[in-house]
Amino acid sequence: MPGPMEDSYQNSNHQKRQACKNLIVACIAVLVFIFVTILGVFTVAGSVSQTPPISHLYLTELHVNKTYDIQLRVGYFGGCVSISNTATPPSQDSRNSSSDYTTSCVMNMRGSDPGDLNEWFCDKLDLSNDTKPALQDALDSLLPIAQHLQADVFNGELPVISVVLFIISNVMLAVGLAGTSKKRRYKAAMLITILLSTCTLALALVTSIGSRQASNALFGGNFFTSEQALGGDVFVEREALQYIIQDAYVTVAAAWYIIVGIRFVRRNLDGGEGQRNPFGSMKVFNFY
Repeated sequence: MPGPMEDSYQNSNHQKRQACKNLIVACIAVLVFIFVTILGVFTVAGSVSQTPPISHLYLTELHVNKTYDIQLRVGYFGGCVSISNTATPPSQDSRNSSSDYTTSCVMNMRGSDPGDLNEWFCDKLDLSNDTKPALQDALDSLLPIAQHLQADVFNGELPVISVVLFIISNVMLAVGLAGTSKKRRYKAAMLITILLSTCTLALALVTSIGSRQASNALFGGNFFTSEQALGGDVFVEREALQYIIQDAYVTVAAAWYIIVGIRFVRRNLDGGEGQRNPFGSMKVFNFY
């Protein structure tokens, strides 16, 4: 039979393995939390900067093709204006090439006067006297449409609230799972955490589905149409990457909450030490 020293050695090894396992779980949890938060931030950061990859994140693109090809990419808050460097617009294959266009972005177009935005873009792009009138004329048509889309079609408040609630709910979840208090305020905090988590997913799902439906409405309900005339010389184009990011945020956040819940239950079934939570016979354990 193993002696006391051998038992002590085996217990020590088991504790080391368990500590290493807990550390790995903690690192994975932190990385997933950071990843989901970044996805949520990218959801609302479209068209606020011309720096890749943010420059490729936008809900829709408005453009006119006259003497110059002029584009206005629209996000939940920001907007980016691009104008071709030559009087003859570049080919469709090279439209996304930064070398063929001069671009400037503003972080928030909501509530701004279209005339002030027009003047701001013209000044920031530093155009020649021949090019500036063409841009001013195009923005007179594009900016009111873009602001209408931001104010009445794409709801920018929902994704922002969703990201904020995701951060708050996970901080409360980490504190709650590590707690051992039997006080009522602890139970109330856990209930609030579950409600915040539910609201996070609900708002993210509404944002994802709602923005897709709004985008499809701009194209007459045809999901496969990539360009649609809005009247006159104004056209609208769809962009897929923004919606992929939104879908990924919903999916990964939902998977994250499910995994945390499963681990919560498994720890209870393993019979570890903990305190009863306000939702029945389950117990609260250190998650990490």
